[in-house]
Amino acid sequence: MVLNIRRTAEHDLPFIYAWYTDPAIAQQALCVVPDDYDEFAKQYTDLIKSSSALCFITLAGDERIGLAEIRCIGCYSGIYQGEAVLWLGQRRGSGLGLRLIVWLLQQAFEILNLDRLWWWVGRNNTDMLKICAKLDFRRLAEDETYAKDRIFFQMDRAEYESFPERNPKLWFRLQKLDKGR
Repeated sequence: MVLNIRRTAEHDLPFIYAWYTDPAIAQQALCVVPDDYDEFAKQYTDLIKSSSALCFITLAGDERIGLAEIRCIGCYSGIYQGEAVLWLGQRRGSGLGLRLIVWLLQQAFEILNLDRLWWWVGRNNTDMLKICAKLDFRRLAEDETYAKDRIFFQMDRAEYESFPERNPKLWFRLQKLDKGR
């Protein structure tokens, strides 16, 4: 499958709003989405124009199949941190999730120059949990207060940079996959 990733544009807002307000996705989302489309459009337009976030639409041909975001959440104790969001349609088993996460890591650490990236994964999303384990995300905790159905992960810059040395076979395979994007 040829994967295209491009920056989110204002004409993508109806698609993004539909994703954010889909009951199956809203159940997994950590953010509150305004019921009013115009309010959502204003907030999301501000986000995509912001220098503290990167927002992308994932395409298979001309079909929008997903959304990827990295949001800078601040500097704490001298560590620049961000959180990643990735939503895909029903494309399980295609390798797309793995490719997109590696791509998001590159954006977070090489473009936004973050020191740490946070990642929430739904407890029932077994495919994504396997990917997080494969990429050596550190499993921190299961959030007992905010979202009981989520597992909390993080990766620091040093872990990202040392991954090719720690897992050269997978790194080589990922580089080959990336060329197919």
